[in-house]
Amino acid sequence: ALRIVRFMTFFQGLRVVIATAYHSLDSLFWSLVAVFVLMVVFSTFLCQLLHDFVVDETADLATRTWVNHMYGSGDRALFTVFEMTFSGCWPNYARRIIRDVS
Repeated sequence: ALRIVRFMTFFQGLRVVIATAYHSLDSLFWSLVAVFVLMVVFSTFLCQLLHDFVVDETADLATRTWVNHMYGSGDRALFTVFEMTFSGCWPNYARRIIRDVS
C-alpha cells in the first residue's frame, strides 16, 4: 500500500498539468471561434473589395485570373485568409494585391 502512495505522489505534477490543460479547453474553444469569425469577416471584405478589379476588363488578364482564383468567392477567400493566417506565407498573397491591384 505504501508503494502505491509513493507511486501516485510521483505523478502529482503530471496530474496538475493534465488538469490545467483540461480546464483551459473552454478558453481555447472560444479563442478559435473568435479567430474564425475574424477570418470570415476579413475574407468577405477582401472578396467584395476585389470584385470590381476582377470584372474590370482594362486590367491585366493574368492578374485578374489570379485574384479571381484566390479571392473570387467566399470559400476561396476564406481558404486564402486561412493560409495567410496560419502558414506564414501571407507576403505571397498580400504583395501581389498591393503591387498589381489599384
